[in-house]
Amino acid sequence: MATTESPLISFLERPGGRVAYDVAGPGPLVVLVPGMGDLRYPPKLYAGRRPADFEDYRARVVAGLRRSGHARAFSLTSRTGHAAVEAGLARVSAPTLLVMGERDPDFADPRAEAGWVSAALRTEELMVPDAGHYPQSQQPEVTTSALIASAARVCGDG
Repeated sequence: MATTESPLISFLERPGGRVAYDVAGPGPLVVLVPGMGDLRYPPKLYAGRRPADFEDYRARVVAGLRRSGHARAFSLTSRTGHAAVEAGLARVSAPTLLVMGERDPDFADPRAEAGWVSAALRTEELMVPDAGHYPQSQQPEVTTSALIASAARVCGDG
C-alpha cells in the first residue's frame, strides 16, 4: 500500500527505518504498538490478564523478530527517555486519550508515568486494571469502550 506524506505527519529517522507519527489535526490520535521486543520479554509485558490467543500471538511475534533486521530495528525504538519524548509532546495538538495498564512493567510507577504524559498532553487518562503493557489485548472491553467514547466526544457524537 502506498503512503502519501502529509504536513500533519512527522517522521523520525532511525537506523532501522522511518517512524511516522501524527502530531496535529482533528484527531483522535491513536497509537497502538504491536508486542515486540526481546524474545523473553513479551510475557512480562502481559502482567495481569493474558488474552486467550497469547501463545499463538507470541509465536507470530517471535517469527517476525527473526526476519532480517527486524529485531535490531525494534531494539532501536526501545531506547528513548523522557528528554526525547518531552520535546514532541508539546507539539501534539490532536485530541488524545492516554490508555495504560495499571501493571505495565516498563515503568516503576505506571500511574505516575501516565500522569506525566497526560499532563503534558492536557488529556484524560484511563488506567486499565489487571493489564500490563498491552491493555488493548488484555482488557479489550475496557479499552474499546473508552476509545469509542473518546472518539464520539471528538466527533461531537457524545
